[in-house]
Amino acid sequence: MNHMTCRAFSLLELLCCIALLALLTALAIPELAAWVERSRHEALRNELVAFLKSARAYSIEHNHEVRLCGSSQGQSCDDAWERGWLLRHKDADGSPLLFNLLTSGHRLYWSGSKQIRFQAGGLTPVSNGTFTLCNEKEEVAWRVILNRQGRVRSETGQAVPPANQTVCVGK
Repeated sequence: MNHMTCRAFSLLELLCCIALLALLTALAIPELAAWVERSRHEALRNELVAFLKSARAYSIEHNHEVRLCGSSQGQSCDDAWERGWLLRHKDADGSPLLFNLLTSGHRLYWSGSKQIRFQAGGLTPVSNGTFTLCNEKEEVAWRVILNRQGRVRSETGQAVPPANQTVCVGK
């Protein structure tokens, strides 16, 4: 019998490969979970920024004041930004224009007036403020800043000064 033609793994080699695979999997799973969470946060930020830009564009295009507020059910404003947001005409009983419902509970906070007002020219004269998303470690994941001209900019949690991280603690 020619030993060069018989090729196989021994039991010891197979067990070593399985142990190595188990070790690599154990190291990769926490990183995978963190990557999924970062992707969720990024998707929420992109969704919010797109909605803010759409609201501003709607006010400019229709030359009409609109208001954006936190809403959990899509019919009225209840300041539940973590559940969704509602775009409506400027009247308090104005009909809803757009509603975005968030499916999972996020810790999203708005520091500004209760509603964001976009005037006919796209300006937000009184409604400047900051959206802050807090992660599970009570740290700022990202912030979206809306200025008085109606423009939006965002920054990641690493760019937030430590003094501004306190918005997440105890909420």
